[in-house]
Amino acid sequence: MAGDNFYTMDSNGRVMIPVKFRELLGESVQITRGIGEPCLYVYSKENWEIQKRKILDKGSSVNLRKIRRFFLGMSEELPLDKQGRITIPKDFRTYADLSKKLFIADVGDHIEIWDKDKWDEEVSIDPMDISAIWEEFDL
Repeated sequence: MAGDNFYTMDSNGRVMIPVKFRELLGESVQITRGIGEPCLYVYSKENWEIQKRKILDKGSSVNLRKIRRFFLGMSEELPLDKQGRITIPKDFRTYADLSKKLFIADVGDHIEIWDKDKWDEEVSIDPMDISAIWEEFDL
């Protein structure tokens, strides 16, 4: 599956959302900055509301307000055009340091958009390291 997840972003910031993801995402998506990673998180409306509710239900401490500002406050709803593309706003492209070549990853409740080179670095983890992480979470 990974081999067919490479996409090209045009000079206007438009990128095709793969059909297999469009069917799950619907006619518009919610995009926000990745947490601790140079990527973008893209949610369906339904999954966005679930994630948003989880954050809002935690209370309103100083750190939670920071999370709200970073994750919720910096998010944006984007429509898919007739060709199934979204236009990634410039500030999001800058945050994730996106170039022309992208990787789109299905990570369960959302998809992630990565610059291809950064994705290659991310997944070049030593198999023994991932094994230790796997065991840490008893998966």
